[in-house]
Amino acid sequence: MKTNDQIEYATKMSLEPTPKDSAEEMQALKRLFGAKTFPDPSFKMAKRVFYLFDEDKNNYISRSEAQRGISYLGIEGFLVPPPTQIVDSLFDSCISERKQIGVSLPPNVSDQLRFSDFVRLVLNSKSVSTNVIELGKQGTKSSKYRYAK
Repeated sequence: MKTNDQIEYATKMSLEPTPKDSAEEMQALKRLFGAKTFPDPSFKMAKRVFYLFDEDKNNYISRSEAQRGISYLGIEGFLVPPPTQIVDSLFDSCISERKQIGVSLPPNVSDQLRFSDFVRLVLNSKSVSTNVIELGKQGTKSSKYRYAK
């Protein structure tokens, strides 16, 4: 079955070392956010979700795959998924930031996210959902979202 194949792929890949093209950035993200913000179990969950939704098994995820991944993390209770348009904006921000730091990808995947980009998307989505929840608790309305970098 296709579903079982995808689960097996995600399990196998999530046990592998961090992809070489993302390893250095992942270390920087871990130092930046610290263990409290993004503890190791959260990192492992993000890695498993990345590969679970990497449907073509090319080590990159598309916009729609990333949207489904963020929704899945919401189902798992890891974050409150932001609206689709916010996730789209965060997705574009990750690609833009990657280009700004001089990381280029092959043309066939230049509009997709690497693992480290996906982790940044997850952290930003979690930040947005936390900010929205806090504003809701305060009874404040806001159309501005803060993005974690």
